[in-house]
Amino acid sequence: MSYFVQLQEAIEKYLLERPEHFRAFREEFLEKSGKIRLAFKKLLDFPQEERKNAGIALNRIKKCAEKRYQEGRGLAIKEEKKSSDALDFQDYTLPLTRRALGTIHPITALQYEMVDILLPLGFDLSEGFEVEDEWHNFTALNIPKEHPARDMQDTFFIKEGKNLL
Repeated sequence: MSYFVQLQEAIEKYLLERPEHFRAFREEFLEKSGKIRLAFKKLLDFPQEERKNAGIALNRIKKCAEKRYQEGRGLAIKEEKKSSDALDFQDYTLPLTRRALGTIHPITALQYEMVDILLPLGFDLSEGFEVEDEWHNFTALNIPKEHPARDMQDTFFIKEGKNLL
């Protein structure tokens, strides 16, 4: 009977926290080559009078081990699922984080650097076309043909061509 008491204590003291522990517990106690199965084989060595009580005690030990295995395994699976759910959780309502693709072209970087240097010195930054045609300079602005701004001495007239900037 002392073997059964030791077996019961070993089952109760066995640490069951991780899935690996449950596999080891099942292999050590519940499988065909486990300690409980070996204890059932040892029942044949007991005298006839003690065999019935020993069998009842061993069945209780087996049920206790199976119950502990099932309850602990269920809790471990729930904990594992909680931790994996916490890690896998994504809030799809949040805006996406955009990754910067590529870099600034070296000429553009130089242009930005020149603007940063020249603006504090009093220069202005103007953007747009350097040469405009007659329509954009005068007609689109409703300047009549006889207006003095259209005089030859006040305006540079360039022949249309592909070489314009």
